[in-house]
Amino acid sequence: MDPAVATLVLWRRLRLVLCLMAVQPGDTQDVPGGVGPYLANCRNAMAGQLERSHISDPACQKRVAEVYCARLLEVEHPRPLRSTCPLDADALASPSYSIEGHTPSGDVLATDYRPARHVALAVLILAAYRQQAEFVKHLVQTLWDPRHSFLIHVDPKSEPAGELLHDLRSWTATEPSLSANVHVHSEVVVKRSGASLLAAELYGLRELLQVSEGWQYFLVLSDSDQLVRPPDFLQRLLALHLGSSFINTEVFRGRPKSVAVECADRVHSVRMGGQEEGIPARPNLTLASGSQFVVLHRSFAKFAAEGLGSSGREVAALVAAGPKPRSENAETEPSLAREVLNEVLGFASPDETYFHTLAVNSEHCTAHIRYNFHFHDTQGNFLYEASQLYTDFPTGSPPALVASHLPLLLQVRSLHPLVFARKFDASNASSTQFLRSSSEECSVLQLAKAARPSWAPLTGGQAWARDTLSLLGTQQLEWPPVFDLAPATYALRLGRLARGCLLRQRRDVAVGASTGSPPAAAEKSPLAWLRVGSGKKPSSVVDAEEASREGAPLEGFGLSFESYRGAHRGQRRGQTMLGQRRFFLFGPDTPPDAAVFQDLFSFDAQQAKKLFKGLLFWKAMKILLALEAHF
Repeated sequence: MDPAVATLVLWRRLRLVLCLMAVQPGDTQDVPGGVGPYLANCRNAMAGQLERSHISDPACQKRVAEVYCARLLEVEHPRPLRSTCPLDADALASPSYSIEGHTPSGDVLATDYRPARHVALAVLILAAYRQQAEFVKHLVQTLWDPRHSFLIHVDPKSEPAGELLHDLRSWTATEPSLSANVHVHSEVVVKRSGASLLAAELYGLRELLQVSEGWQYFLVLSDSDQLVRPPDFLQRLLALHLGSSFINTEVFRGRPKSVAVECADRVHSVRMGGQEEGIPARPNLTLASGSQFVVLHRSFAKFAAEGLGSSGREVAALVAAGPKPRSENAETEPSLAREVLNEVLGFASPDETYFHTLAVNSEHCTAHIRYNFHFHDTQGNFLYEASQLYTDFPTGSPPALVASHLPLLLQVRSLHPLVFARKFDASNASSTQFLRSSSEECSVLQLAKAARPSWAPLTGGQAWARDTLSLLGTQQLEWPPVFDLAPATYALRLGRLARGCLLRQRRDVAVGASTGSPPAAAEKSPLAWLRVGSGKKPSSVVDAEEASREGAPLEGFGLSFESYRGAHRGQRRGQTMLGQRRFFLFGPDTPPDAAVFQDLFSFDAQQAKKLFKGLLFWKAMKILLALEAHF
């Protein structure tokens, strides 16, 4: 019998069996007869059907029955999830809802100092292809810092067998600087859309937690990723949002259409009888999904690994075993991470669901930002046909980046804090040339090189020139939107009482040197009594805590805040793009107590001069034309 026909027959027969067994979903009473007899009856009912299906492996048949029945038990006799997120699930589902910054009433966010250099990273790189070995080495060398920890996980099925693993281990062993903090493991055979990809990620996370206690952020990368900014850019950006995780979550109300079971070298899709509209989620569970390339703060990373196992192998084995049915005699309550993992393991691509669902169902729902730092050609996504050999689920893949993608990459990079781009394909000559070209006009290598930035606060004559532009009526001119972060040693976050509202700054200000503040002001806030003005009127002094409040008026002679308020076109109200919190940076190597503050979004002084010269020329031509018309 044709496998597709056999699968269809299986589904129809399973629907019939389940209709005979069905209990109304939503019944929260105890399972009649107990959990054990219920599962046994379900597995027995499925056994005969699976024997006549296209799944010939007895072990796989048993696995499908176990996973399916465990999921059916939760559908027919659901238990509410003990979510600890203080936010409303309906609000979380709104695509315009900004999570980070929403804090329960009564919490106090204190003003604090944060080091803006050397944020230690734990980097997990998932490698699967022998031809990508040199790209992996380049990625590690570009990111490498003695404070970081790296784990390269090599898929055991990479071909030729063992060559990639041997190559990378030999490379790290012969480089003294790499051998101490670059580790190469090969543990989990990965299949796209299956639980094995999540198993590899959690394996790497648990191993990195054990390798070092010093790192602050966990990153997931692949062997097709490369940097498109200097690595210190990522350091400064994470320092500004220290404590927050970057998880590009999308809360959805839809239902998964089938149960996913990975066994016998394939990810199988099994429909649930009687659930034509999809499998209902557990009560109180908010499902979310998004990119697998997450950046997790250590606090959330530890939370995500809690109760899953004490070693990487234990965690990988737990994931490989699949979702477990609840026990009637459970002595201890499982961790929230274990419960969420159990829920998502029955669905396709849990690597794109686990961290996201855990974030929005835990107290960390107020400490993550909907963003990832990756660029790829979303319009060029294509069906990954090779995956059909090992999965029933459709999988997509972006095309390899080539030189023709550079204009789009530069445009998006100028507006967003992109750090990585993918996919770079070593088997594609154009993609390789795009990465390694020495040409400054079409090379990714140039984008990742550290360069001395021209960004600086507009002070003195520069600030006067900018304000003069405003006085001369240049509000119609748009300042070029460019996203960049100037070097800094410390970040100072302004805190205040938060009562469930966004900590948002509606206007940007030019911040000059701090003044000799009186003791009372210094005790009130390190940000009190800053010079805020145009340079033409530098004595204008405002209370920075007052200025930070949403919509607060700011003094300034001739300043047109509207003309240069944002560094991103989407900032309709001038709020910072990430997290919507306001930050100031100390200048390089400047002690905090005598700091020259720098705005997060400063404008290039050279660009300001060009605009000023252009405006003067335009004004002169206008005067000449007016004189000519007059005479």
